[in-house]
Amino acid sequence: MKSHELAQELHKQADYLLSHPEFPIPGGANKYICFWSKEPFLLAVRALEPCTKEYKGDDLDITITNCPSIKLSIPRNKVCKLVSPAIYDCEPLLSPQEDESIGSVYSPDTEAENNAKPSLVERQAGADMVPAIDPNPEVL
Repeated sequence: MKSHELAQELHKQADYLLSHPEFPIPGGANKYICFWSKEPFLLAVRALEPCTKEYKGDDLDITITNCPSIKLSIPRNKVCKLVSPAIYDCEPLLSPQEDESIGSVYSPDTEAENNAKPSLVERQAGADMVPAIDPNPEVL
């Protein structure tokens, strides 16, 4: 599906909802568009900038600045190389000029702190607990 086809479908959905009685919808109007490969993801990021990026757990989320209810998401292993358990080495996705135009919630210091904290399971099981790791992580 192309972005303009999605927009037309969203218009149909909006028209349908407006023609029926109103009711509460959990989660609001956020639209997550999930990608499973790097190139289509980058095409969308470039087409919809300006935006901000945030590394959240196993995902990279992009929020569109001028329409924050649209979020682009991709599994982190599609755009980053797994260096060690839950620590990623992310190569630049865009040119330096494009990357400067994107605000970022991510900071390497915060990432290192988050990765250094044991999970709840590790805290409950003790220090000798080792988290499960995919033995064949996909590396780009």
